[in-house]
Amino acid sequence: MNEFEKEGYIAKNPCNINQYIDQQYSQTKQLVLEINHYAQSYQYEQHPNNLNHVELLATGLYARALSTFQGVIMLADDGMKHQSFMLLRCLLESVFQLKALANDPGFIDLLKMQGLNHNRNAFERLVKMKNRNGQQDELYEKARKLRNKARKELRSNRKTMDTSELSVITTARKAGMEDYYDTLYALGSSVIHSGIRSIEDHLVTDPENLVKELINEPSHEEYEDTVLSASDLVINAIFAIDKIYGRDNNKQAAELGERLNSALAHRTD
Repeated sequence: MNEFEKEGYIAKNPCNINQYIDQQYSQTKQLVLEINHYAQSYQYEQHPNNLNHVELLATGLYARALSTFQGVIMLADDGMKHQSFMLLRCLLESVFQLKALANDPGFIDLLKMQGLNHNRNAFERLVKMKNRNGQQDELYEKARKLRNKARKELRSNRKTMDTSELSVITTARKAGMEDYYDTLYALGSSVIHSGIRSIEDHLVTDPENLVKELINEPSHEEYEDTVLSASDLVINAIFAIDKIYGRDNNKQAAELGERLNSALAHRTD
């Protein structure tokens, strides 16, 4: 039994996938690492005004997008094709919000509303679970009070805001990224929700469609598509944060973007 058979993806350099990717996709990986290096250092150049909620939220969204991007790259480098694509879908949501905020600073009110809605739902479910299990204890009473408070806050805000605008597709439209929603985000749905089509990737069948074996090993398939798409989203995040801070003419990001577009046009996957 080899190390991967014992440890799975936790093994160091599972099935030597790191070396294979380094050799097979050396130029792609070099570009991705350059983009990461710039994006990483650029986050420390953001100095939001403590009184400017848009700048504060945007800076936080940029940081979240950057770390999620790095997670995509780490998983892809270890051959975790499906898991890296799951994180790519999460990265999309952060960038949708960031670009929507850049296009319309007033979008922050909807994001606040979304936060209130998530908060209310969390307490609703906790109370429901406690009721289902007959646990009317101290935590139950506290959760009920917090739930009722969250309900009031939502009712108050609904008088001035349309909650239908909280969907991911609406956010993508506000971001000017509807094409990304209809492609990358839609494709990621099957993977992240363990759809049948995605699960079938683990099965090898014969000509008669009988299952011969199970596959759950490191893969370089779609490596370039995944890491280059993630890099494209980070470039979008950089330009969004620049717009929020009123900066223009980011020559280094523009040059990286041009090189990325060329790589996307000539990818081998």
